[in-house]
Amino acid sequence: LDMKVKLYILTFLITTSAFCQEENYADMVHRKLNSMGLQNDSTYNPFNKTYYKLSLALENERSATRLSLLRKNLTSFPTDILRLTNLEFLDIGENQIQSLPSELDKLSKLKQLHIHENHLQELPHSFGNLKRLRILDLASNNLGIIPLEITSLNRLETLDLSNNQLSEIPTEISSMKGLRYLILNNNNISKIPDELYTLKNLVRLFLVGNPLSSTEIKKLSEALRRTEIIFR
Repeated sequence: LDMKVKLYILTFLITTSAFCQEENYADMVHRKLNSMGLQNDSTYNPFNKTYYKLSLALENERSATRLSLLRKNLTSFPTDILRLTNLEFLDIGENQIQSLPSELDKLSKLKQLHIHENHLQELPHSFGNLKRLRILDLASNNLGIIPLEITSLNRLETLDLSNNQLSEIPTEISSMKGLRYLILNNNNISKIPDELYTLKNLVRLFLVGNPLSSTEIKKLSEALRRTEIIFR
């Protein structure tokens, strides 16, 4: 792409921001840039606050608030990330990470954490101490249960657990009163606990690709009348 085309694309993205009021627009642009192969070109990043190399973020340890190590062929979590205690946004998606460090709660200022498309089977106990998290993306991992550590994150608004191996929703989900978007597509969930019905702030619930009976679907629809429920 030549410079004029790149600038045109960015202008278009910025002018469409009015349609993204419920989404984090900076992250939308970030992902659009990724898809166009511009993710390492800071000249065309309109927010210019995201580091794409850990070494550069560490050089600015005190001021670094955003780090993306998306698609970096990581086989383990780089523990040097824990030095970046002012991080608010971390994307380590699309790698081969199998576990997270027990000291993850050193990143106590995190508001967004994207760990999609890795090989996680569980979360460390310290995960529940990330009390500022608003968006958590754990899609496409190897989770067999919804870790209870997640249910203590009472500021969480968006939770994506699609494409895992979940068979049930824990009753403790009732404590997640601030949850607005819950994405559980393509799991093995056949029953919805009554505790889910207490989540009155839920805007959308995604359950595509789960073996729910028509009775269960009807019960859910009646209990959450204000929630848009997507089954198919």
